[in-house]
Parts: sequence; structure tokens; C-alpha cells
Amino acid sequence: MSEIERLFSIKNTMGYSINTFVDFDDPVDILCHLLISSEGTLGFIASAVLRSVPIPGFTSTALAVLPSLATASDALQDLTATRCRAIELMDARAIRVASQATDASELLPALDLGSEAVLLFEIAGESPEELRSNVADVESVIARSRATRFLVAPDTASENRIWRARKGLYALVALARPQGTSALLEDVAVPMHRLAQTCSGLSNLLEEFHYRDSVMFGHARYGNLHFLLSENFASSSGLDRYARFTERLVDLVLDNRGTLKAEHGTGRVMAPYLERKYGPELLSVMVEVKRLIDPHGILNPDVIISQDPLIHLKDLKTMPPVEEVVDRCVDCGFCEPVCPSRKFTTTPRQRMAIRRAMSLARESGNTELLDSLGVESSLEVVDSCAVDGMCSTVCPLGINTGTLVEQLRQERNSRAEQRLGVWGADHWGLNAALVSFGITVSRRIPRLTSRLATKARLVTSSSKIPRVDEDLPRGGHPRRPVRADNPEIIYLPSCMNTLFSAPENSMGVSRSFLALCREAGISVRIPTGIDELCCGTPWKPKGLDRGYRRMRESVRSTVVRETREGEIPLVTDASSCTEGFIKSLEGLDLPSASNIRVFDVVSFTVYELMPRLPKVERKFDSLALHPTCLIIRLGLEQDLKELTSEVAHRTMIPNAWGCCAFAGDRGLLVPGLTRAATEDQAHEVKEAKSAIHASCNRTCEIGMSRATGEPYSHILEYLAQALGIEVDNYREGARS
Repeated sequence: MSEIERLFSIKNTMGYSINTFVDFDDPVDILCHLLISSEGTLGFIASAVLRSVPIPGFTSTALAVLPSLATASDALQDLTATRCRAIELMDARAIRVASQATDASELLPALDLGSEAVLLFEIAGESPEELRSNVADVESVIARSRATRFLVAPDTASENRIWRARKGLYALVALARPQGTSALLEDVAVPMHRLAQTCSGLSNLLEEFHYRDSVMFGHARYGNLHFLLSENFASSSGLDRYARFTERLVDLVLDNRGTLKAEHGTGRVMAPYLERKYGPELLSVMVEVKRLIDPHGILNPDVIISQDPLIHLKDLKTMPPVEEVVDRCVDCGFCEPVCPSRKFTTTPRQRMAIRRAMSLARESGNTELLDSLGVESSLEVVDSCAVDGMCSTVCPLGINTGTLVEQLRQERNSRAEQRLGVWGADHWGLNAALVSFGITVSRRIPRLTSRLATKARLVTSSSKIPRVDEDLPRGGHPRRPVRADNPEIIYLPSCMNTLFSAPENSMGVSRSFLALCREAGISVRIPTGIDELCCGTPWKPKGLDRGYRRMRESVRSTVVRETREGEIPLVTDASSCTEGFIKSLEGLDLPSASNIRVFDVVSFTVYELMPRLPKVERKFDSLALHPTCLIIRLGLEQDLKELTSEVAHRTMIPNAWGCCAFAGDRGLLVPGLTRAATEDQAHEVKEAKSAIHASCNRTCEIGMSRATGEPYSHILEYLAQALGIEVDNYREGARS
């Protein structure tokens, strides 16, 4: 009993949680806790209830630079007595890597590190005064520890950047690995008083085996140490080096009375060392647990319990080169929670895995597997990706899997499809009008058009034929120019407003914005030929690169002319168009190109219109808000929230918020994608029963309206309503 208590007195996920036999008497409790960290070898947890803990009212982030890992470790005993919620340890190499993170580069490069180490703290307090006192306590301990520097993050934004860099260390380090090698993250823990000598021993071990690019970091207050190394498991020499290193690592950790797995689980990598860790008696208990629950050994065989002493050297994951745009992916999985297709087909991480499996099949000449994966990946990888780019917002390396999907769609497109894309760009006004007319007709005979579309999807590629349902809005109205001799802004309304009308009894974003500008006394010009102009989004995500380039040239010439090479700002009214115009203007070979300013209508309203408009006196009671993925990616979320605070007393954003995945036309071509992406957040919206529902992109509004049954409109429409601005008599085509 005492030995079990000692073994589990530190973080320990090695083997089964046999401490449950000491901690609990009820067989149900024992079984439930045995499942924790059992890695699918005893069963699986279908659902879990999480108990929340109070979050301190005030926190602060600080960094301390110490001469070495050993001195940093020695300071821990006193630091654990302070009000630190987290104490993270990073060696010099880890800090160098973290400083390469774009959003942390301004905070960390000032550290001139040789063999030094850094302790990163999150310090808590229930009041500003208590927090200041607690920070002073930490600084006092650090001052006695030969620290060369103690820095406190100046604001919340800086704190967030530092912690993002820390959390992304694995991916940032793995990025530097040689092509074709795999990154392996190890995870050990020792009693705190043994951490310094363990760090020293591990540093020597990594140097001895020439793993010189490895980094060390960890949760110092728990004696938990992570380190990452890169190895080519496809070579016999690499595999042999790794095998010898692992034996020495096991000796080092066990000699310091530690555990070989603190958080990550035993897996196969540490399964052969279970007896060395626990001894034959306790191992026999684990073996008996496995036999009683899984007598036939069918649940995740050879994981945790294995009779094969070399199981840790078999079936190791290799990383064959794939498309350059995503070859940097290190399989960290940060992208998965934000991917809208995660409940429908695959996540970015899984898309990479499929591409790598295809690469291996190609290298080995396994044409049958390659063909099979190629067929399956058509939907799993290509067609069901929303190309929303949300994966890039959380990826430590900034990888946008949508770029890969665009490339794959481009390779798949036939010459005829590319020519059709060019024709569409050359005759966009006609195309938009025809689509709008077709949508309106489908609304008048919904059952017939729905049946025809369904049959067409059955006989041809369903990803090419849109699904037409009765809840689709009717077609919109053509965009018309607005004349102004001395305009303050050039306004390019989105062509989505032509394809899809505003909700029933709604004024639409274009008319609302024009009316707001009139009320604010701002002169607006919509250029002649606006009906032929588009930001390029209908082409680029589809891989129609020739059509995209044709439209991009048209956009560039129009924008340069109309803005007078940047003298007049450009405003557009859909977040996807905002990004589209910004992308179209990138690389523009013009001295004044950097002067051209593109504003989303949300930000322009906050900074330019609101100061000139009367105060809103009649706010709506409550508003359900759907920030679009592009608003997030463009960093305009705060502007959108500020605008909603002017419109409604209370704003609700679902906890399960995510990209709606309508993605221009994905919601019509692959409707199951949008259903899966919106299911959880739609449930929250329905429960909230808000007075109004708003977003800032027409197709996203359609996607959320279909998911919730509530009419979503652009936030500017509600602002105009709250201000009581009449727009019925304001006509596009008139003089501003």
C-alpha cells in the first residue's frame, strides 16, 4: 500500500491507475478510475462530466531568467509556497524557439540566453492589491535564487502571446526537424527535489546521443519534464540510436525514483518497461485487471500490457514528405477543435495523415491502396473542407490546410472547368443575374427544382450540383452605381447580395450602409461597372486559378483607379469580400500600393460612422451573434462586439461557436457539412431565445438561419433600425 502511494505521489500515467484500489472501496468507483489513462485497453469513456473550479479574479504572467536548469529547479521548493497557479520550466533552446513565434517575438528576444533557463509563472490574486503582493512574493523568492532577470508581462495581450508560444513549443520545435524525420515528445516526472539532477542527467544524455536540437520544458511545480527529439525511424541506424537512448533514459528516470510517463500514457513506447517501474507483484495486478476486463485481448492489443520486449521499436510513425504547403505539419492536433468538418468527415490533421498515407503507398508501389485512398479522399479531404482557414488561427506554425485543398481542387479541375472559370470572370454580371434568377424561380416551384437537383446530384458529382431547398432565400437585386463627385469612400457591395436577397421584410446590408452614411454625412461612390466586379472568392477556393487571376486583374485596375491610388479608402460589406480584396491587392506592383486601405463595413462603422451618428436610444433587448470565421482571422472580432453593444443590451455568442461552413456554396454543394458544423451552436441559439440574430456575411447568415430557424441579418441592418433611419426612399443609382 505504501509503495503504491509513493509511486502515485507524483504525476503518473504509467500502466493502470492501481492507486484506485487504495483510494476507493466501491467496485464501481474502482472500475471507473481504472479506465482513466487506460488508453482504450479496458474500454472507452463515452461521456464525462467535468467539475469546474473557481478562476481567480486577477492573474499576472511573469518570467524569471536563471543561470541554469539546476538553479531554476532549486528555486521550486520555495516557489510552490507562493500563489503561483502555474510554474513552467524552459531551457535555453526552448526559449529561442518560443521567441520565433510571430506573436511572442517582441516579448522574448530580449533574453540573451546561453545555458540559462527560464521559469514562467501565472500568479493569482482575488484583488489587484493581493495580486501585487503575490507578485512581490514570487519576485522575492527569485531574487534569492541568483536570477538575472524578472519580467512581468505589461498587459493581457502580452500574457496571451507568451502562453500561446509556450503551448506551441512542441510544434515550433518539431518544425525545425529534418525532412523525413519524426518528432517524438517524451514525458517524465520525478520528485521535485530530484528535478535538478534529472535535468542535468538528461542534458548529458541528449548530448551523448547527438540529439543536440532537443529542447526541455515542463510543468516544474509537479516535477514533470517534457523533451522533444527528432529521429529517422525509417533508417536502421536511427532506430538503433533511439533504442539505446531509451534504455539509458529509463535508467536515469527510475534511478531518480520517477515515472516514465507523467501525462501522456504508457502506449507501446514504455510498455516493455512496466515491470522495471512497478516490479513483478504490482505488474501482475495490472495483468489480472486486463485479463478480467478483456479476456480475449481484443481491446488495443500490445498497448500498456505487452509480452513483446521490442514492441516500442515496431510500427513507429514515419513522416514522408507531402505537398510543400503542409509538409511542416507536425501532427500536434491543435487544429482539430476549430475545424468545421471535424464531426462530418476529417480534420486538418487527418487530411495530412491521408496525404502521407498516399505518399507511402506511392513510394511502396501499393497502387491498390493508393487508388482506394484517392477515391475516399475526394470527399474526406477535398470536397468537405470549408477552406475557412480557422486551422491557421490555432496552428503554432500558421498552417492553413485550406491552401492545400485549393491546390488539390486546382489539380482536379479539368481544362474545360478552368475555361468556364475564365468565362465566368469575364461575364460576371450576367452570371450573377442568371444565378439570382434561378434561385428566385426555385423558390416559386420549390418541390420541382428540389427533385431535379436531387436527381442531378445522383447522376453526376454531387459536389458540383447545389442542393436546392425551400428555405433558401430568393435571388437578390443587381448592384447599381452611386455617383459622387468628391467621395469620402469607395463602396464595393458584395455580389452575394445579388445572388441572395436579404431576409423577408429586411432592408439588406447595402441599403442600410448607404442610409447610415447619408445620416452621418459621408459621401459614397459605388463605381460604374460594379455588377462585373467580385473579390475573387467564388474562384480561389475552388481551385479555378485562371478565372481568379482574370478577376484579380479587373479588381486591381478598378481599385487603383477609383481610390486614386489609395487616397480614398475602400469599404466592402461581407467579411469574406474584405479578405478577398485584401488578397487580390497583395503583390500589386505599384509604388502607392501600400497606401490602399480596405475596410470591412463593421470596422468602418465603428471608427468612422458611429462618432458622427446620433446616440442609439432604442436598443434591442438581446442579440444572438455569429462572428464569421473571416472576422476572427482578420482580427475584427472586437469591432463587431463593440457594434453589437450599440445595438442590443445583451449579446450572446454560443459557447460552441465555430465556422458555420456554408463557405459561399459548400452549404449548397455539401449540405451535411454545414449541418454538422452548426448543430451544437444552433442548439444554444434556440435555447437563448434572443430577440434578434445577427452576423456580417450573407451566406453565413443563410447557414445560421437554416440551422436555427431564426432569421439572421447583417448587424448594420439592426443598427439602422435601432437608430430609426428610413431607407425605403434611398435608391442605389442615385447621387450621394
